Amino acid sequence: MLLMIFSTIAIANEPLQNIKKTDEGYLLTNQQIIELANYIEELRAENERLQAKVDSANELIVEYKKQIDNYEQQQGNNFFQRLGDGVTGAGIASLLIILSQGID
Repeated sequence: MLLMIFSTIAIANEPLQNIKKTDEGYLLTNQQIIELANYIEELRAENERLQAKVDSANELIVEYKKQIDNYEQQQGNNFFQRLGDGVTGAGIASLLIILSQGID
């Protein structure tokens, strides 16, 4: 990432070498204008590629959240099913034995 930033800075500086400042602005040669336009177009293309990656990631996040919500709804719908998932016959027998020993 750092290399990309430095290379972008280096590319940005290349078309801007030997530019003359005048009272009305900057004086660019035709070649410098072409190079600057090409660089701007490269930046736009890179921006579009990055935006496509962001959009794709956002779609995956939305889909993932839907799957989580669906899973949570399925798990929360049936109390006895959830109880059966965590409690075994041996656990219930142990609980009954403990309770029966406490009742005298």
